Amino acid sequence: MATTRIKDLSKTATTVNSDANLVLDGNTGGTQKISRDNFRQDTADAFVAAPGTYNLAPLNSGTGKIDAVYLSSTSDSPKGAWNASTNTPTLADGSGTAGDYYDVTVAGSSDLGSGSIAFTVGDVVKYNGTVWFKIDSVANILDGVSTIDGAKTAIEIPDVGTAPNEVPLNGQLGTMAFQDSAGISVGEVEASNLTVEAASASTDPILTTQAISGASTITGLQVTAAGAVTMSQNLDLTGDEKAIKFHSWESGNQIERALIKADGDPSGAGFGGSLVIQTSDDGTFAERMRVDPQGRVGIGTASPSAGAVGGRVVHVQSTGETASVRVDRTDAAVSGTLSITCGSSTNGLYSTGTKALGLSTNGTQRWLIDGSNGNLISQGGSAIDFGSGASTTLDAYEEGVHTTAATPSSSGTITLNASSNSLSYTRVGRKVTVSGALGVSAVSSPVGNYINFTLPLQIADLDELSGHFAGSCVVLNAAGSMGSYSIIGLDGESSFRLYKNTSNSAVATAQDFSGDETIYVSVTYFTTA
Repeated sequence: MATTRIKDLSKTATTVNSDANLVLDGNTGGTQKISRDNFRQDTADAFVAAPGTYNLAPLNSGTGKIDAVYLSSTSDSPKGAWNASTNTPTLADGSGTAGDYYDVTVAGSSDLGSGSIAFTVGDVVKYNGTVWFKIDSVANILDGVSTIDGAKTAIEIPDVGTAPNEVPLNGQLGTMAFQDSAGISVGEVEASNLTVEAASASTDPILTTQAISGASTITGLQVTAAGAVTMSQNLDLTGDEKAIKFHSWESGNQIERALIKADGDPSGAGFGGSLVIQTSDDGTFAERMRVDPQGRVGIGTASPSAGAVGGRVVHVQSTGETASVRVDRTDAAVSGTLSITCGSSTNGLYSTGTKALGLSTNGTQRWLIDGSNGNLISQGGSAIDFGSGASTTLDAYEEGVHTTAATPSSSGTITLNASSNSLSYTRVGRKVTVSGALGVSAVSSPVGNYINFTLPLQIADLDELSGHFAGSCVVLNAAGSMGSYSIIGLDGESSFRLYKNTSNSAVATAQDFSGDETIYVSVTYFTTA
């Protein structure tokens, strides 16, 4: 006989041998048909007459609802925190008040009388008057209830197999779709002012991206709680795939402007890496600067080289235009520009403005090039060395006028005319040349075999009298003839001597001067270092 569902039985069935009737066999005293209406009514009457038999609350015949007498009169009563690991405070089935519940603050497993139950932080354990049972924390998180534990730092969603499971999170993060426990499979997250907190240390990652490389899953980008960003060097990527790109919008279009990326060692040696900066010129990207594995900076070249100098350098290379390094300062009292340039025909160090160009070593300024006239000025005794050692060093140059004084070697005075009492001198290195004309205006009982005339610089005290010198002079209007006088200088002294010539020895010289003489002088000598 064919099978028919009860709800599909005909209301007009009249014969037993029909698909519209329910046939009961067995010890029933025979065969009896039951129509669909009769079965439905009889069943309903049985539920109403004896609801306890079926563990059901009866409906009120007037309202069609369950009477309040059959509903629980208890209300929920929070009791605080509960440690599921130690069962503190102690809970047990059959003990408590219906509606009491605790928030699980320490995870663990406890047997409260109905078998071991595993609890996680955020779960709720509740008493129904007979047993204590668990309410999972996931229910609170997913239904948007505002009583979520504020200490939660993660959301745990069970593996749902291969079918994506869209989970709206309180309407705040949009829709996230999960494939399995390995990570997000489809969907996206949209949020503003989103804060992600690390589990513990500042080095813990708060954002990790992964890429598939062959049969392996490799971390691509990782951001730690402290803000450190790490890009994987293990991915088999090329070109700009490992770059940080910078974009802007122009006329509604997203335009790539610049990028920073890691690159391998151009020499192909070892595991060195370079940092590369590229910019776009009219839509065409080109490398502008590179820091190579040895710390050399290249501008306009992918292979910076220190050349013969060696070490770490800034290597600027250009084709078709001048390559230069320029330094400006515009806020100083006197502005200017300093450039090191490599041009088509000349190379040089260029400075604009009137600032002096200084050269320093070991923290000390050695030379200045005057910004107005270009003169090279030695600072602190710096010298020009034409070879090696003191004998090849030119350490001084000086020009000037020296006001001299005349003194008889024994006694008396000789006064020089105020308008003719100076000698000009030039010093180159240690060699000094002195020349000029001196006029005597008055004397007072001068006595001595020679007269001292002061020099602008002291005579050098050299070995074996090698610092001694002889000069030339012409004396007019003195007692002796104009060619009868000579000049000599002695080591270590600060003046030269004027002697009257005799056959073998010095004779009275000072007495030849009466106050109207003119002395023409020319001497060359070595001074101290």
